[in-house]
Amino acid sequence: MRLAGEGPELWSGQRLIMISRADEHRPLARFGATVAIAENGTAVLVIGGIEGHIIGGVCLNEIWRFDVDLACWEKLPTPSWSPRRGAVPVVIEGQLLLVGGTGLDARPLREVWAAECDRWRPTTWKSITANAPWADASHALWVPRFDGSEFGGLLLIDSLGALWCSRDKGKTWTILLDQLPFGRGAEQVAAMRYCCNFLVVVTMSTKVWISKDAAEWISADGGRDPHGLVLGDAGALEGPPGLRCQVTDVVSSDSSHMLVVARHRDTCQLTLWQLSITRQDRDRDRDRHAFWRCLVPRIQIYPGFSSVNQLVAAARAELETPNGREMRAVFVEFNPINEFTIWRASPAAVDQHRAMLDRLGASQSKVDHCTWQLHIMGALLPQMGADWVPRGPTKPPPTKMVWQDDIWTYWH
Repeated sequence: MRLAGEGPELWSGQRLIMISRADEHRPLARFGATVAIAENGTAVLVIGGIEGHIIGGVCLNEIWRFDVDLACWEKLPTPSWSPRRGAVPVVIEGQLLLVGGTGLDARPLREVWAAECDRWRPTTWKSITANAPWADASHALWVPRFDGSEFGGLLLIDSLGALWCSRDKGKTWTILLDQLPFGRGAEQVAAMRYCCNFLVVVTMSTKVWISKDAAEWISADGGRDPHGLVLGDAGALEGPPGLRCQVTDVVSSDSSHMLVVARHRDTCQLTLWQLSITRQDRDRDRDRHAFWRCLVPRIQIYPGFSSVNQLVAAARAELETPNGREMRAVFVEFNPINEFTIWRASPAAVDQHRAMLDRLGASQSKVDHCTWQLHIMGALLPQMGADWVPRGPTKPPPTKMVWQDDIWTYWH
């Protein structure tokens, strides 16, 4: 379901009802904005950025909040921090931290700001530190200390490839490594997660590095061709997504594996992968390898999706609604010419998509408008658990589904 996007109208609701948007009350196109999705998939924040051209444009200190359930934008009060782009969002125990970024005159900001984030609505900000010792921040991650964890705190990788740690939520910092074995050139960090009791880093060339203590890092590629694809026993593609990919990590509370959306920079083709860290030898904790499994080898995209569009954020969650428990997936797409587009889907909506495609036939052009979320949502949602298992492409559609002729009409 497309909730917000560029065009003469905004579509929302179970039956995709058009909502007027004449007042333009939404974040217009901007470069370098920070996008953060609530852990339960109920809201999206668009923070800062540059309006206009990325060179010579106007740097912003706006915060916009999109309510996924109400399908509406809200401009939050102007924060006390200065205009910036490219800041890193980190959620720590109910607080939203804004780490680093680039300010006016392209000046790196070595700042940390924090705000209470009740209902994913940060309004009152306070400065944690105004002059951190690291260079401009590239990635940051909060790792709580718990049983089985040998460390804890706020970890940060800077633009020089150094690793820093703060145990007081960004106030003071200690350097852990002067130079990581990755982080620069072709091996810039694309995603960093805490997964399977390991820190896991995926670089832009889809190489995988893991660490148990944040001090010693091991390549998890296992000597395989880091850019080769092989056909597994079940007929599924195995291996890294490929060279020169834009990698988007799918935020999820499930730490047993990572979901990665990879977009090839040359062909713009999107694929969805599951990344697991497996142990070859039970007695050797160091003997870990990255195992890639392709869930969707070719994500069909709607007409108009071009090389300038980017998938900037994705998340999946399980939440309670008035109608019961809902498995939800949300992702945010950005076109610098237009604006941000936000999509949401639940299992019922995805299954309706599939049944509709069976009913109308995939050869009809108007169906292409629906296949984008069909493929990506159909892949994200089944990973949530066994309560809903999507039917395969050869399985007949549900027989008890009540059809309404105008339920999918937003492509007109």
